[in-house]
Amino acid sequence: MEHLQHFEQTKNKLLKQIASISSYVANFSTQTTQKELQTVIDTLQREQFEVMVVGEFSNGKSTFINALLKNEVLPHSNVPTTALLNKIYYAKQPAFSVHYSNGKQEPLTKEQFDTFVSEDKQQMDGIASKIRQKLSMTKAAPTHLEVGYPTDLCRNNVVLIDSPGTNDM
Repeated sequence: MEHLQHFEQTKNKLLKQIASISSYVANFSTQTTQKELQTVIDTLQREQFEVMVVGEFSNGKSTFINALLKNEVLPHSNVPTTALLNKIYYAKQPAFSVHYSNGKQEPLTKEQFDTFVSEDKQQMDGIASKIRQKLSMTKAAPTHLEVGYPTDLCRNNVVLIDSPGTNDM
């Protein structure tokens, strides 16, 4: 508990210092610098702990996360499966969504989620071209997928992130 209190105190000091720098920079800097500072502030205030599982393709990252969740939430295969980052957070009921580079998001069914996640499934089902066509109509590329799932592991703002294979990106 002592470490958590120290973390909170340090974080609050840092937020005050960044806010001070941000007001100073506003007079002398570009909007890009101001936006970057605001991103740092937003990240610190988010109070979310993200755990990313990283490794080479077909090394069991999705299987490992499924074991942590005690259920088969993410599709897995012996060939590269995870095409985008998958962020798993706590929710009372399972929920799936895709997030785009233009800031929009779209809810998905479990089947649609599995299609987005699995490169090999897309190719086997011939769905890849349909997805590309839909994306070209939105003029935005998918950035990541999110899964809301009722797991105690994520209940306290812990987010698990399943990544594509490091040698597959």
